[in-house]
Amino acid sequence: MSNDQWCRMTPPTPADLTLDEAAVALLGNPKAWRLRAVERIELSSALWSERTREIHVKPLREAISGRFGTIDGCRHGCEEDPVRHLRSVLSSPLDRRFRPTPDSASIILPIADMPAIPLLDLHISIDGKEQYRIPLDESARIQAKYVAHLACKANLCERREFDGNESNPGLLDLLTAIFYFPTSSYEELWNRRRHPSPRSLSFWDRQEESDVTREYLLSSFEKPSISEEPTSDAIESYKELTSYTMESYDDWWAVANKIAHLSKGYVISEHVSGAEHPLISLPYLFRELPCRYKYLRNYKLPTGNEIHEILIRLHKLLKDAENRDDKDARAFISAYFGYGLRWTAFARCTVPTDRPFIIKMSQKRAVYFTKARDEAAVPLRDGFRKTAYTMIAFADAETNHVSVRVGDTAVRLHRPEARDILGRRIEGPKVDEEVRTSELYLRQDSMRERDDRIWIKLPLRLTRLHSFMLWFTMLITAFAIALLCFRGIAELNSVTAKGPSGSIPNQQGLSAKDATVILVPVAFAATLLLSRDSSTLSARLRRMRQSILMVELFTLLGLAFTLFVAHFIRLD
Repeated sequence: MSNDQWCRMTPPTPADLTLDEAAVALLGNPKAWRLRAVERIELSSALWSERTREIHVKPLREAISGRFGTIDGCRHGCEEDPVRHLRSVLSSPLDRRFRPTPDSASIILPIADMPAIPLLDLHISIDGKEQYRIPLDESARIQAKYVAHLACKANLCERREFDGNESNPGLLDLLTAIFYFPTSSYEELWNRRRHPSPRSLSFWDRQEESDVTREYLLSSFEKPSISEEPTSDAIESYKELTSYTMESYDDWWAVANKIAHLSKGYVISEHVSGAEHPLISLPYLFRELPCRYKYLRNYKLPTGNEIHEILIRLHKLLKDAENRDDKDARAFISAYFGYGLRWTAFARCTVPTDRPFIIKMSQKRAVYFTKARDEAAVPLRDGFRKTAYTMIAFADAETNHVSVRVGDTAVRLHRPEARDILGRRIEGPKVDEEVRTSELYLRQDSMRERDDRIWIKLPLRLTRLHSFMLWFTMLITAFAIALLCFRGIAELNSVTAKGPSGSIPNQQGLSAKDATVILVPVAFAATLLLSRDSSTLSARLRRMRQSILMVELFTLLGLAFTLFVAHFIRLD
């Protein structure tokens, strides 16, 4: 990874730091500058949902003159006040760094929260102009600064305690690595080492998880993974990392295990969450720290004891927040663990300051039939789930609207409902509007004390007509099998009857015409339903009944051929 903000040949400039802090202010005060957020979701297949989102933004200069100063401004003596930096960007005299024109400003704008799942076709437009998001590591750095600001605001520590230097990485460096953590390598190793078993359905042994994490760290340190040609110094550094891991891993794991236990009650546990399991983000931290301080000569990687000390400081911070029963402490610990499962998309753009504008975003997002990937430990059981879950940011504007539709006409919604971040029913006052039909789920709310993020539970069923046709065809196919057996076998106890001219066939057997009457309509109906062109979503819901119907159809055809070969079907 190398980009202008993270891999620096020179120290960051004051303008860079100001833009970061301004983005933190916008991230922490979404309701102050967003009037309305409208999200439309369509389940188009069993793999992907198509989503569009519109955010109606107030005039920014008007927004910062009011509620920004009273909602989440730093009120506890923090050295860095993000709101002050935002005001300097939007209201400072004409400065080409921030103000290309008198009525516009160049800022880093938070767009939307994204879950840590596959995304496709992400498009962002701001004020009618196409924009692209900043790199993920830059986003992670801003998120880390936001979490540090929340800790400072809750009086858990001072802001400077997060900062690192060339001789010792700080909590801010670790948080950036945690929130960036790419999951693919670790998840590949996890899936390869995990064995489907009854134990996998509910939990995975902590010792087994520890072994996988150790193996992941050692495999990541086998060779330099920086983009440049590995030098002797780089190779030596990675040998040191392997040595640190072998010597300090048990100490690291003990602290990381305590951090994982603190996540209960804030998020649904997932093995790929760097916030719950900070050790899995260490390879990225070790890889990028030399790049982060590239403008410094003779920079050395932190030792195993220094990493252990940082983990202890992180655990102490989270433990202190859990022991506090106030809103600011809960906001800090919730944001920390939440960013282990999601990330925020930011865009570097020029926006008007004196008039409203609209942010539009479209994407395709993977569909999951569990709230957490750990729940789908055994693929066989996951294959029969019929309830999709999707997470929604539902308190990032004064008013939030969300609507969910199903793109397949053969599929209907069956009593969809909203759940909190832990999957529990949402108790409390009624929302402004909630509509549940077989085709649409609509939710709208403007209450101040609503959940920041909610799950939308979407039980999916086939339409009643399609479901009836499947059940009816299964029934008549089973009846045809029984009839074929009865007429072809049960009545042939006396196959022949003696007559004057010898043995003649019994006329009570099954004729070819009888077999045709039984086989053709049933086989035609069953084949039509089995080969019906449908989406992957309806195919998932039909899977069990289609499998039964297919077994019945081949049983029927196999029985007919057997009877014919055994001369139980008369050709006359």
